[in-house]
Amino acid sequence: MLVRDDRLVCANVGDSRALLIRKGRGVELTVDHRPVGTSSKGRQEMQRVVNAGGWSVGGRVCGILAVSRAFGDYEFKGGRFDLLEDLSEEPLAKKATLKDPPVVPTPDVLEIQREVDNDEWLVSFF
Repeated sequence: MLVRDDRLVCANVGDSRALLIRKGRGVELTVDHRPVGTSSKGRQEMQRVVNAGGWSVGGRVCGILAVSRAFGDYEFKGGRFDLLEDLSEEPLAKKATLKDPPVVPTPDVLEIQREVDNDEWLVSFF
């Protein structure tokens, strides 16, 4: 979170969250990166994972990781071909290529105007 005199800039990956309390009400600044079809963002993340040659089952990338964007998790990035080999007996893995990393560290970034008289608190949890 970057707090400036005129605006707030918030970046997130995975399930790290930020909430702004403005005029006593919560304003969500982030959206979780989970490969589940219950939200527009979830459907986008699921499609991105599939386009990378991966799969999502039970809301988990390759049936393992609950978030589709993260720092670390090498096995889903540079080590993805070893992961695919380790999971080769899984039915969905037999059709997968993992041609691109199914988990990426690219954050979503939100920028909003500050309302100095109305912005009360910033809450971040991860």
